[in-house]
Amino acid sequence: MLKRALKLGFKAAYVVGDAWFDNKGNNKAVLKATLTAIFRMRDSNFKFRLSNNDLTVNALYRVVKFYASLTNTPKSFHGKPGHLKWN
Repeated sequence: MLKRALKLGFKAAYVVGDAWFDNKGNNKAVLKATLTAIFRMRDSNFKFRLSNNDLTVNALYRVVKFYASLTNTPKSFHGKPGHLKWN
């Protein structure tokens, strides 16, 4: 569907979707189209490393929410999956 939309002339920088759409196939398609994927993450035991701390999705969300509330500016992470750095 993404490939078809781009061929029809839709312009986008991001692809946004619910956790149901967060899978390897969709992530590969978004990367191949040189877009940025924003998908809600499934609650799982998968750990993300942030400043030498291993955090679950819920713990990572709480950290982002806390720091964003301190500065009133959007914050983001970058890096390889599982090894994130705070912007």
